Amino acid sequence: MAALFAPVLSACAEEAATNDQPSGSGYISEGDSLFIVFANPVDGKEEAFNSWYDAHMADIVKLPEFVRGQRFRMQSRSGRPDPDFKYMIVYEIAGHPDEALAALGAAVKRGEAEIPNTEFVLKTNAMAYAPITEMMK
Repeated sequence: MAALFAPVLSACAEEAATNDQPSGSGYISEGDSLFIVFANPVDGKEEAFNSWYDAHMADIVKLPEFVRGQRFRMQSRSGRPDPDFKYMIVYEIAGHPDEALAALGAAVKRGEAEIPNTEFVLKTNAMAYAPITEMMK
């Protein structure tokens, strides 16, 4: 599981180092959360899925509650079964997840963001996580 998050965590650590954060601080600010979405494209629509999701993410990270986001593609490992989802999207959200998702819902109602397009997105699953420890080195 740690290998799955290594790229996003590495990028966060590099950014933290350039922002003069104290040693031992976390990847995200206290009181913030990671909102992690797992998704699969409809069979034969992967190119459209990726194009749509890039635009969808761009709309979401315009909201002040969504600090930043990044998409990942699952990498198969020899001798291990693939997980249920091929793609993972990680958003850093400021504040409580309920507030961020309410802001996203309001943006959808205003036409400033879309819910997952079922023409391209087969299924998704999402959950928010808050840090419970400082970063260990």
